[in-house]
Amino acid sequence: IYHQKRYRVWVKYDDISVVGWYCQCKAGSRVVGTCSHVTALIWYLGIGKYTDNIFENCRDWSKYLLDARNLPDPVTVDESDNEEANDEE
Repeated sequence: IYHQKRYRVWVKYDDISVVGWYCQCKAGSRVVGTCSHVTALIWYLGIGKYTDNIFENCRDWSKYLLDARNLPDPVTVDESDNEEANDEE
């Protein structure tokens, strides 16, 4: 059963930046950083509501939820990139 919770979120901003925020969730009263609710609201107000195709490059992972045996093809990692980074140090 999915239980939906609702939190009140406040975001104060001016023409240039976010000035303050607060959320009623457990993590909302942080001194440093924000909870996911505040972050999602700021993202939506800044980018999300103005962009129609923001998720066109994202994979649909829901097909893997039905059958765990149906896994995506493994991604090949080029080890030479990591070796070059270590040589520079």
